[in-house]
Amino acid sequence: MNDDLPETALRLTRRFAASRERVFRAWTQSQTLVRWFCCPGDGYVGLGVEVDFEVDGQFRASMRNPNDEILVQFGTYCDIIEGERIVFTYAWEGVEFAEMMGETMVSVVFQSLGEATEVTLTHVGFPDDSLRDEHAWGWDGCFDALERLLATKLGVA
Repeated sequence: MNDDLPETALRLTRRFAASRERVFRAWTQSQTLVRWFCCPGDGYVGLGVEVDFEVDGQFRASMRNPNDEILVQFGTYCDIIEGERIVFTYAWEGVEFAEMMGETMVSVVFQSLGEATEVTLTHVGFPDDSLRDEHAWGWDGCFDALERLLATKLGVA
């Protein structure tokens, strides 16, 4: 973790065996996002994702958790550099911590490493370590789902 990041910031880096263009595209299409962005762990099911992928555009993603509760994550795209970076606000509905957490900020950077892509996700604005750690689990599970999706020929065009 860099010294310039808040103590409660989350930073994850993952290498994906796919081109930068393909990995970036997985963040832009609703039919793809529903298959990984809404699936942080076993028993979670993506229900739908609406995406207006442009600066000031919004996204809204819903999932059902193992307790049969519907959770919604939503936000606004603040910055997009095609193939390189996505920055968006991030908040929740349908979870008990939604009000306490409020709106947070996510930055995703894509870097080519030969035929692979390194993705670095930085998520800031958590009010405490507990919520940061829950989101670390969630993002890690989502990245696992993205990795599985990218491994399929039909995963991301």
